Amino acid sequence: MPRSVKELSAKAVQNLREPKTYAVGGTPGLLLVVRDGGARSWLLRYTFAGRRREMGLGSYPEVSLAEARERGSAARRAASQGEDPIAARQQQKAELIEAAKPKLTVAEAVDLAWKAQNLKGEKNSKRWRGTLMNHVVPALGADTPLEDVTVADVEKILLPLWTTKHETAVRVRVRLSKVFRHAIAKEEMPPGFVNPCRWEEGLAEILPKVRRGGGHQPSIPWKMAPSWYSAVSKIEGVSALVLRFIALTAVRSGEALKMTDAEVDLDAGLWVVPAERTKTSERHAVPLSRQAIELIKASPRMEGSPFVFPAPRGGHLSNMSPSMTMRRLHAATVNAGGTGWPDEVSGKPAVAHGLRSTFRVWAAEHEWDPVLASLALGHQVGSAVERAYQRSKLVEKRREMMQQWADFVTGAPSSETTPKSAD
Repeated sequence: MPRSVKELSAKAVQNLREPKTYAVGGTPGLLLVVRDGGARSWLLRYTFAGRRREMGLGSYPEVSLAEARERGSAARRAASQGEDPIAARQQQKAELIEAAKPKLTVAEAVDLAWKAQNLKGEKNSKRWRGTLMNHVVPALGADTPLEDVTVADVEKILLPLWTTKHETAVRVRVRLSKVFRHAIAKEEMPPGFVNPCRWEEGLAEILPKVRRGGGHQPSIPWKMAPSWYSAVSKIEGVSALVLRFIALTAVRSGEALKMTDAEVDLDAGLWVVPAERTKTSERHAVPLSRQAIELIKASPRMEGSPFVFPAPRGGHLSNMSPSMTMRRLHAATVNAGGTGWPDEVSGKPAVAHGLRSTFRVWAAEHEWDPVLASLALGHQVGSAVERAYQRSKLVEKRREMMQQWADFVTGAPSSETTPKSAD
């Protein structure tokens, strides 16, 4: 403990001119340091965590004797309560500097995140930025600090689109979420800032369930696709095999069930569905992932049958085969105490055709171009001339997408690539 010293008056302190250190009393450890040249400043000596510390309290006479004693007493109280006053002051200074720093605006954050995406293709790059410039920046305000944006603000942006233009709304949420994630990674946001675009324990709890039209088939939530695929992979038989193939290729059940060896080029990794078997009445080229090729090779052939997935008694399997396999798997899982794989909207068990919706949502969540996803599903896109051009040009781009999808579903290691545009 510092020894007791005589408590000097303000007048006495004013008269201290000889260069040395003076104990002024009134507060233990409070000193006035007089330097050569006449500069004078306050110093507090104290002990914290068993170590002797020294803390400057300001210059004299800018800081008066009374104020120096008050500051010194406050610092000693903090130290006695387990708080290092020097660390506390440094923290306060850092907070003041942070508060004075210009805050990242919504428009600035969008541009920074957009540039960081390094998207391939000018059209794809413009589309990514355009989504945010059209739907987000005007709604939030270009000069609004990004850290001031709340979940309620994001909800107001998404709600008008959520049930009318759901795919657009999903893209807006995913891309805006990346803006926040980039800003957080660059330490542009306050400590502890939570991304207001997060889905789980966030927007999923407040946005309405999307009620699709009457044609909507119950589908597996895309994040549950790997657990479902793992479960169906343990089932023996051709029905389970073709069901896995449907999941990996996102084709219609009827197209896969009637697939013949003559339609498949394993060396090229390509299956061409003839026009007479497609819903659009146009040939549909399906790039095959490594996993899909393995399933084709693993399917037991029947002598005299042209079908890749033959029925036990000849011919091709019926449309009910994959659906029944899904239904039995769901029921068995629920009976064993699990949840199965219910549709997020209806709560009904997912069906084989719903696997296409699972793929479509995954593609949107992972920023794949909607044109590529639509072509993968065998949908018509553009005019007849445009479709002919797309069929020839986009197969390899779709191959990358379908391989990533297959890697995700099967849990295989995947080398991530930048999602492709349809340029």
